[in-house]
Amino acid sequence: MTHDTLTSDFRVWQVSMEIDVEVLIHQARVILKTLPNVNHINLTNLHHIFIIGDLHEQLPDLLHIFNVNGLPATDNPYIFNHGRRKISFVG
Repeated sequence: MTHDTLTSDFRVWQVSMEIDVEVLIHQARVILKTLPNVNHINLTNLHHIFIIGDLHEQLPDLLHIFNVNGLPATDNPYIFNHGRRKISFVG
């Protein structure tokens, strides 16, 4: 399952939640284990950065934000606040 496939499936709610979420969590853990827990951000070349508050685990709200502002990318960065369960979204 690729990032693009997963994103498009979520947008039209065609996700087999039990299997796909398990795969997503596994892939996220593999990636996150290689990253530091603090990231320094160089703002020199950025024209903007989106800071998103707690979304209360609401996927439709997250998809709306991405529809309005575009997906996260090197030139379209986002910072997310954690939710009440300490992490709401991995991205």
